[in-house]
Amino acid sequence: MKKAVLALLIVAVATAGILVKGDDGYAKNNARLEAGDEAVLAALRFFLSKQDDCAYMVRAYQYSVTTEKNNPQCYLLTDKGGELAKEAGLTKKDKGRFAAAFADRDGARVQRLWDAFGKELLALLSKAKYNETLKWSVDGAVAYRASQRYADDLARLVGECPRPDTDVLEKSYRIGGNDNIHLNFWYRRTMEKNDEVTFKILKEIQKYYE
Repeated sequence: MKKAVLALLIVAVATAGILVKGDDGYAKNNARLEAGDEAVLAALRFFLSKQDDCAYMVRAYQYSVTTEKNNPQCYLLTDKGGELAKEAGLTKKDKGRFAAAFADRDGARVQRLWDAFGKELLALLSKAKYNETLKWSVDGAVAYRASQRYADDLARLVGECPRPDTDVLEKSYRIGGNDNIHLNFWYRRTMEKNDEVTFKILKEIQKYYE
């Protein structure tokens, strides 16, 4: 769960600061926002509609943004009965609904959106709430990325899983041990080619909440 929440934070921090303005007019008139990002804003409003329950918000993200192909280890997506989705108030039409909007996770795009809107988004999350829900994940991800073992662990996992598949979780646990959550997180960021930007953003988040 912590890994999923952290992944959602990165997506939100990189794309959602505009939401603080609270209306579509601001988005449409803001020159920094490209037309292709409008769907991302709609998606984030959808996630935030589930914010009363963090688990359901994460499910909304996983169900509507990721797919069985790029996130095959996610049981929510492979649950044929759909019970987990129904519990979160999700319907079949929500499955993959925003996948296209989040298809471009290139580091340059993440950086551009973070530069434009990151500070506005951080202002929405109090230090107390950050400490309660995200500090452990952010600190752990940064510390692991900066550790001596990180490069070797990641190289081994990429070598064994050159693309995301159902074996990633098991192999990340075998390779990373207690750090498997962070190894899996950085593996996915590496596959998306936004790992360096994500690392930079996480360190800025740490500094903001010191």
